[in-house]
Amino acid sequence: MVYVPIGIEWVYLKVFKIFGLKENRMYSFFNGPAFLAWSRMGNMKNFTAPLTSEFIDFQVSLHRNISKRFNELGIKIAIPGFSGFVPHAFKTIYNETYFNDVNCWNGFNKTYSCLLQTDPTKELYQLVGNVYMKTLLESFPTNHIYAVDMFNENTPVNSSLLYLQSSGKNTISVIQSADPSGVWLLQGWTFGYDSFWSNERVKSYLEDVSSSDVIILDMFAEVNPTWNRTESFYGKPFIWTMVNNFGGNTLINGNVLSTLHGYDNALKNSQSVIGFGFMPEGIYENTILLDGIMEFSTIYLNGNQNSSDPSTFYSKWKNKISQYRYSSYSGKIVEHIIDRLYSAKSLGSFPESCFIHKRPGLNMTFYSNSNLTENLSILIEFLNIIKHENIEKVSDVFLYDLSSVLQNYAELMFHEKYCDMMNAYSNKNLKLFDNIVLVMMKSLALLDHAFNLMPLRSLPCHLETVSLFALLVNDSPAKLHEDFRLQLTTWGYEGEILDYASKMWSGLLSGYYKLRWKTFFEFLRSSLAEGTPFNQQDYEIKVKGIERAFVTNETLGDCVAWEDQNIFDLAALIEQIIVLASEF
Repeated sequence: MVYVPIGIEWVYLKVFKIFGLKENRMYSFFNGPAFLAWSRMGNMKNFTAPLTSEFIDFQVSLHRNISKRFNELGIKIAIPGFSGFVPHAFKTIYNETYFNDVNCWNGFNKTYSCLLQTDPTKELYQLVGNVYMKTLLESFPTNHIYAVDMFNENTPVNSSLLYLQSSGKNTISVIQSADPSGVWLLQGWTFGYDSFWSNERVKSYLEDVSSSDVIILDMFAEVNPTWNRTESFYGKPFIWTMVNNFGGNTLINGNVLSTLHGYDNALKNSQSVIGFGFMPEGIYENTILLDGIMEFSTIYLNGNQNSSDPSTFYSKWKNKISQYRYSSYSGKIVEHIIDRLYSAKSLGSFPESCFIHKRPGLNMTFYSNSNLTENLSILIEFLNIIKHENIEKVSDVFLYDLSSVLQNYAELMFHEKYCDMMNAYSNKNLKLFDNIVLVMMKSLALLDHAFNLMPLRSLPCHLETVSLFALLVNDSPAKLHEDFRLQLTTWGYEGEILDYASKMWSGLLSGYYKLRWKTFFEFLRSSLAEGTPFNQQDYEIKVKGIERAFVTNETLGDCVAWEDQNIFDLAALIEQIIVLASEF
């Protein structure tokens, strides 16, 4: 099963038009392309808007093509049901008692958040929902699975058990008013994210929904499962679901065996688990971890339970993936990656993947599941393969893993240098401070050059793609570039979710992260040289100016096409970074 929300704005426009809304009031309900997912989830509105009509038409065509192909492959799709969110203009048509004002999300103001929701216990929710479902089924093919998340990171306005029970009951009622075979697909993220959802509230919300009418995604189950505190969602079928990726920023780390045991625990101790799922928050993935859990799940679901003991499977799988991941020249490197980087003692609640990407400041911390020595040893193994084996062509997987280990190493190395630099600052050792800062600034420049050789790690290459897409959907390239840069950096005009979706990309390193670090170092040095306190207020004013300037910067840079000989240039740059890091 695959969730396909693409093109749903077209359905909403048709529904809003039926209810008499003017076009300009409808388009402000949607975010721009880079933030569209969060208007679909009821968190945001009108941010980097509007969408062009060509964009919406393109999404409709894409949805239909995707659906057609999935059905040809025998893969079911889920499409969005009605979660109750509507433009504020609905209040000019219906009495305000029919609506709930949803809480503002993650610090965004009412211009871009605080959506209006038809109260799921009132008749207007059913009226609009029925029209929506009818229009949806007229617009797109269906496999009778509909995603509805009324309370995704939005706390219900009414905490009574009867209210929650009625909300759940009316959700499936609206779905089945148009499709009697309809099944409600619900994100269990809601229950783990918000402390509002006590066990009795979860139970009430699901109480009047038949087990045959709902599937729950127990999201982030690899770290924080909900099934085991809710009696398996009180008997409702659920899918044990990994997220493993927040903001599309995932490094090579984790714990394969621990993840396998977590899923195995659900399989052995719950009567209502129906499978494994993956719901990442970005397209750049922790592919080794995903490989292991997908293969384990496939073996179990194919009925080979005797072969699915996690520890036994893990040993066989590790040997198998070591043979095929990089083909003949892999040696022991994949096994070493798994042993050293995928055996973390603790996964944490939200493991940090970045340090360089953070806005610099005093007393910065960094938690990683791996250490500098482990990553350096594996980086050297990659370099030895490049130098000593006859490589005619570098596979995409080899390059992907090399770039990820390089990022791991760079983040840990930079954090170590930061700690050394702050010690020099505290000890008033200006000469040592200057030497360490020089190493840190040079390392950022070298990292930018290294990642510029890899199109997947290049901001100019991604902006080039955005420009082509803008032409396709008749939108302004500059507008979509800003939309894209906003998501990568400040995630809001005021840094509401600052650096949440940061990336280790060339262009970002040189044009954004490096400038922020340079400014931080200058303020620190001034404080140290003059014997005055660090000027936090002036620093924040200046660094926020750098962030705003980057978002609106229309400079694209050059996208370097990958050529196989680039691997030797890349290896040389990595060697320079390692040598540089050994200084001071």
